Order: sequence, then C-alpha cells, then structure tokens
Amino acid sequence: ILYAYTHFVTWGFNITELDGVHYAYNDWCNQQLGNVQSSTTTWLTNIPAFCEKGDPDAVCVEILASRQYSSMKKPIGDNKSWSCLTRVAPFVLYHKNADSRNDHIKHEMHLAASSAALTHGHPLAWLSSAFLAQILSRTIYGGCTIGDTLNLYLWEGKRLVYELMGNSEHLRSLFVLIDKAISLVDNSNDDVENIIKLGTGWDAHECLAIALYCCLRYPM
Repeated sequence: ILYAYTHFVTWGFNITELDGVHYAYNDWCNQQLGNVQSSTTTWLTNIPAFCEKGDPDAVCVEILASRQYSSMKKPIGDNKSWSCLTRVAPFVLYHKNADSRNDHIKHEMHLAASSAALTHGHPLAWLSSAFLAQILSRTIYGGCTIGDTLNLYLWEGKRLVYELMGNSEHLRSLFVLIDKAISLVDNSNDDVENIIKLGTGWDAHECLAIALYCCLRYPM
C-alpha cells in the first residue's frame, strides 16, 4: 500500500493499491523460492526480516510463481485457507474510519477481498477477508451505524458484505457458520467441543468463526 503511495510521490503517476500489494507479493515469493537474483519492484526487499524464508502457504506461492494474475473476476484455483486473513489489517489501519462523514469501510472491505483473491481462488476466502476488515475497522475506529458491540458489528457486517459482494451460496454458508459461532457462546459445553462444531480452522471462514466465538465467549 505504501509502495503505491510512494510511487505516486516519486514518479508522479498512480498505480493502484492492489497493484502495489501484488508487486510486494511477487517480491516476497521470489525471496521464499530463493530467487534472490530476480529483479524486484518494491523496496521491501531492503528489509532483512522481509527476506527471511518462512513456511508459507504452498498454494499461495504456486499461484504467485506462475505469474498469473488471480482476481475475483478470474480466480485461479480454489484455495480458501486462513492465510488470507493475516493480510487484512493493513488496509484497515491505512484507511482510517475516524471521520464518520467519510466512511471508507466498503473500500477497505473491497481491498481486503481483492487482496485475498490474488492468492486465494475461493469466494469464501474473499468474503471472510471482507468481513474481517469490517470487524477490525469498527473495533479500532468505531463508526458502526447500529451500536458499539461486537454482536452489533456482526449484524452490520452481514449487511455490508451482502451489499458489497452480492448474495450467493458461499455468502449464506459464511453467515450460517457465524450464526452457529454466536449460538454456541452462551452454552455450558467445553470450548473444544464447541470449536470442533465450527470446523478445523484451516479454511478462512472456519478460522473467522472460531476467532469470533473466542472473542464473544471471553470478552475483555
């Protein structure tokens, strides 16, 4: 995101934030594959920690290494792993929602979903990313139209995701799982027993539902 901004300041013409993210993903992918001699686009490769090899999502690396551009309109594969959720926060932190007269919430949600689509071809990954962007934004900056609790953020989030992404079988599946997480919060069962009912957490929508269950069950 910062690369897109500094590109404009330095060169005087725009690239989109999503393009900036994609360039950074490709630079990261080269580092993970050991292609350290490959040409780089962003300045992130000047940061030693960025260049350290980790244990990345193999499917994400495969898609990026193919040099194909995956998107919500032309998705590649059907990856719906949780890793897309780890990239949502920067969009929220960069586009502050502190001014209620200029609510960027749908823009943040769309960027989060579009970013997920760069490496995740399944709609549940995009929908979960968009929903998480809304939750994080309202938690950090406020601005929810119906109140200031996590439960109310979820009600607003459902409406906004529906308006932004449209109705679909996958959206209904996400809503059903979130509703199940909410319904399990007040029972007397063991947490492990409840969480198992939400899935393994490997897929993005399951990971989101489990996280929401934990936050609602044990509010700070």
